[in-house]
Amino acid sequence: MLRQTRLMAAADFKQKSRWSYVWPNMHYGAMYLNYSVGRKMPMKGVNWVTRDSNRLTSFSERYGAVIADLDVKRNEEELSIPLADIRWNDHRRIYWKCSFCGSSYRKNVSVRTKFHAGCNACKRRFSSEVLQGQTAVRPLAEQHPALAAKLNPENEKNPNVASLSVTSKFEAEWKCEGCGQPYRASIRSRTGEVEPGQAPVHPQAPAWSAHCPACSWRANMQPLAEKILREKRGLPWPGGAARAAGGEDPASSEVDGVSTSTSTHTSVLRMIVVIHMKADTEERTFHPSCCYC
Repeated sequence: MLRQTRLMAAADFKQKSRWSYVWPNMHYGAMYLNYSVGRKMPMKGVNWVTRDSNRLTSFSERYGAVIADLDVKRNEEELSIPLADIRWNDHRRIYWKCSFCGSSYRKNVSVRTKFHAGCNACKRRFSSEVLQGQTAVRPLAEQHPALAAKLNPENEKNPNVASLSVTSKFEAEWKCEGCGQPYRASIRSRTGEVEPGQAPVHPQAPAWSAHCPACSWRANMQPLAEKILREKRGLPWPGGAARAAGGEDPASSEVDGVSTSTSTHTSVLRMIVVIHMKADTEERTFHPSCCYC
């Protein structure tokens, strides 16, 4: 061990004194809470006060795409943050509106300028859709114009969304065919098409994604439930004497690729019967992921 000299003591003191400004602000949750929580000193440093040297609009040539996505009206009304008070390295979470798809989201300014973070919905676009010109794009508006007309009419950026490929993973905003409410579903789940070499989507994905999660179960399973109820009427549960004799079960069939055999779908059938009996008296909400993977 080194001998404790005056020089070593001075160096040790200097090293420890560096933490004197850091440690008072380090508390439980300091990394996850807002910067102002638990802070003893006023925020008057160079990075906490908006000046011409750090104002975001002063860097319009460099951060033009960032400034274009700002939701100025919502920031002023809900957060009382005008455009002139936003800094290029601002830690505050403000509102943005994507200039491509029109989605509204909330993020720090610093993660947009430093780490190039952007719209959460546009994250699922393929690289060829962002960089353009790498692969042949079959636009949704040209391949499926009737499907492109079902996009949410309240979104003014529908022409940009309709220009994406029919195999895109982008989760567009659609209008539900049942209740008319907006919901999100990927473009390729609506079209059922994928790029060569990719894993195919489920055969029933276009039918399930045509409705919002609240309406998809009843729209897709109610016809099947009615058919099963008609076939089950007058037969003992769960298959009758035909199966006991080793013959073909008259209740076993296949509807739209879904097997309705009583031996393999007894629990599902009971659920369908209960839902069918309560359909007129109670509103129920289901998610399509409970039916197919």
